Amino acid sequence: MLRSRQRQFKEITYGYFDGLYRLAYARLSNAEDAEDVVQETFCKAFRAFDSFREGSNSKAWLVRILVNTIRDHIRKDSRTLQAVPLDEAIHAPISRHPSPEDQLTENELDPELQAALQSLPESFLSPFLLRELHGLSYQEIANVLDVPIGTVMSRLSRARDMLRKKLAVSSEFAPNRKPIENSTCDKPFTTP
Repeated sequence: MLRSRQRQFKEITYGYFDGLYRLAYARLSNAEDAEDVVQETFCKAFRAFDSFREGSNSKAWLVRILVNTIRDHIRKDSRTLQAVPLDEAIHAPISRHPSPEDQLTENELDPELQAALQSLPESFLSPFLLRELHGLSYQEIANVLDVPIGTVMSRLSRARDMLRKKLAVSSEFAPNRKPIENSTCDKPFTTP
């Protein structure tokens, strides 16, 4: 019975790790935290697998668990200070270079776009990432975030407007930027 359940879970969730990781990284800006949150998401999903209705959207179900796990992580992280023993801090090597994994992940998004995304309020960032990174429909986003579809549409519009303004300001310093063609936004973003 357990193996059958594990096999079903694997079949339903197979292939979603990379997309969930990109969403977590876009929100947390830290490769280790993103991996931890995605792993915790899969653990929570497996524990709650009995409540999953066969035939429903497994991607939206996993994204909803991820979004809630990210919120929990951010809340927990904001309440705890990372205390390091003084001896450890004194003798720890100082690394001036990011790990290859961090470099690879950081290179996925234009730094100006990453900064603009991080400046968005959570209520605008989540629907934007769900739409742009995961390609969820407005209805799927509404289900994941548990808000009306009109709210999703409004938040997406406002998020896009905020990003356009932030990127327009930064493009004044980089006039040779070209538009991104693969966005589902009605107006293109720009990159260097």
